[in-house]
Amino acid sequence: MDGDIDSNVDAPPACTSPAGFGAEKSSNVGAVGKGLTVGNFDGMAGKDVAVAVGTDTLVLHGDQTGAFSNPKGLGSVAGDVVTEDFDAMGFDDLIFVGVGGTTVTERLQTSGGVFGAETALTGPFTNPHAAFTAQLDGNLRADLIVVDDNVRQVYLSNANGTFSADNAFGLAGDEVVFAGDVEGAGLEDAVVVDATGKVKFVPDAIGNGTEVANGVTGKAVGFGKFDGDALLDLMVARSDGGHLYLQNAASPGTFTEQPGAIAGITGNQRLLVGDVNGDGTDDIITATHVVLQCPGTHAFTQVEAINAKEPVVLLDVTGDGKPDLLRLEGTALKVRTQ
Repeated sequence: MDGDIDSNVDAPPACTSPAGFGAEKSSNVGAVGKGLTVGNFDGMAGKDVAVAVGTDTLVLHGDQTGAFSNPKGLGSVAGDVVTEDFDAMGFDDLIFVGVGGTTVTERLQTSGGVFGAETALTGPFTNPHAAFTAQLDGNLRADLIVVDDNVRQVYLSNANGTFSADNAFGLAGDEVVFAGDVEGAGLEDAVVVDATGKVKFVPDAIGNGTEVANGVTGKAVGFGKFDGDALLDLMVARSDGGHLYLQNAASPGTFTEQPGAIAGITGNQRLLVGDVNGDGTDDIITATHVVLQCPGTHAFTQVEAINAKEPVVLLDVTGDGKPDLLRLEGTALKVRTQ
């Protein structure tokens, strides 16, 4: 599928409401953004954005309309950043990933907009380039997965904002593409992709995983509800389009590929999944297209052009319960709200 799809010409005819994103708003970051995360970082109402710029991490205040301003440096070097309330004190804390370096550090938010000193996670690290939060051991505190060039390392929460290194999982070359409760068992899991395009499910982020799909391009994997039941299903992008794997209710954690390829679902980056038109079904966002799921039939037939190139997140920043699209482009933060 080429990149000039006309969003006004859908075949078969459109079966859902169009994606509800408004016009893109641009906010100045002040430096070239490399990674971003959304939370409350300044003690004021509404969601803010923390942007890793390599030499620092900048916090931009959100006004709850999709505009962000007043960037302030935290003094923490990072190429990517993730957030969670790691110490359960009611404030969003930050993990700083030293992409291209050798460190992963944490700063706890001690009160509204005030962050404590950096604490380094136990390494060593060789080019850490991604981090994921997940509840992996049942203690109801967010744990951490750090991915570097050599290993996918689990760090279990000590329930006070600190972490202890635990098991590694997967094989050399595996890249983590998802962390969440895939099979509905309560504990969260990991999903990795290897260099040959095999997608492997790793329950509880322990072991080397079991192949559940293949042929994926890059990291183009997404999980959502695509058949009306309570279990997450799997979508992967191949060169000919999206391929849907439904999770088997009788055997959670296993998947059955459905026939055919879905137009518009191509590319190398991780697929974003969320209800972007308010019809109660999960839709797919690639780097270049929104592909909408039809209520009732669960078919994906409406394809609309969009710019959603990484770094990008799909999260509600206006407080209306609808996911908004945020991406970095040079020194700008680009936001499309619903």
